[in-house]
Amino acid sequence: MLNNSTPAYDNNGNLITKTLGSNITSYSWDFNDMLPQVTKDGNTYTYRYDALGDRVARIENGAETRYAGGLAETDSSGNITAYYVYGLGLISKITPSNQAYYYHYDGIGSTVAISDSTGAIVNRYAYDPFGQVVNQEETIPNPFKYVGQFGVMDEGNGLLYMRARYYDPEAGRFISKDPIGFAGGDINLYSYVANNPVNGIDPWGLIRAVFNAGGHIWIPPTAGSFGLNFSSEWWGLSYYKNEYKGMSKEFVIGSLWDVGVSAGISGLSGCENGTERTLAFGLGKYLGFQFTFKGDKLDAITAGWGRGWSLPVTFTIPWNV
Repeated sequence: MLNNSTPAYDNNGNLITKTLGSNITSYSWDFNDMLPQVTKDGNTYTYRYDALGDRVARIENGAETRYAGGLAETDSSGNITAYYVYGLGLISKITPSNQAYYYHYDGIGSTVAISDSTGAIVNRYAYDPFGQVVNQEETIPNPFKYVGQFGVMDEGNGLLYMRARYYDPEAGRFISKDPIGFAGGDINLYSYVANNPVNGIDPWGLIRAVFNAGGHIWIPPTAGSFGLNFSSEWWGLSYYKNEYKGMSKEFVIGSLWDVGVSAGISGLSGCENGTERTLAFGLGKYLGFQFTFKGDKLDAITAGWGRGWSLPVTFTIPWNV
């Protein structure tokens, strides 16, 4: 822990106190290892969850905020206090008076600014590598700061809510063990993205997600026939070892019709040998499926569709065998 703070844990590995000098922050846990209450500096923060473990309410010193699936916030009487609009992550916040505010992010999805409908900046933020706010200028309330694009919420008590767990950016670690255990790809069940927050994020508190990008140019065979294609991929930071994978050759066999160009961004993977899902888009006429092999191993099954100059969608599921 930073700043010479002293932690104490229960038998399940949950942080129960954090002591810094004469200041003690207390954390209460239920039988499901969920965090229902935090007490810090004389303030009490209470959290409520549904049967699936999703947080549905936050109460700070008696003031309650309820959450409607991340799409809206209400007060204790059910009055809407904010709407949220999403695309690839959070895009904007809309107040009950229809005032829109727009989020601006850095490379890992942390909010660096919020602008109003005229383009004027109303909020600004800066962070250290592990997500602690080092500079903040706010004129409107906003819980979505560090990795806010993906729903991470600043609790105002030193914690960040990352769905499955709460994260302490001052310490650079979670306050409870990874609920999926070692399947997260790290022997340290408290660490955040293997201590590499510059290249990775973990907005769900389960696994670390590193941004990858790749592309294929497919040469179409005759419709209904089998064809061969050698393609090269350049992936960004590798998921597990934090290094560049470089170029790889693939052997593709399948039935495609008038194929255009396709490129996409990989999804999430639990560990080095976990399953990834890739969503790719392309131009041209596209119909069919194909099997992708690397060496003698089946690496992917791809199917897509589209007509004319449409945007066919390609789903690829690599099988790491």
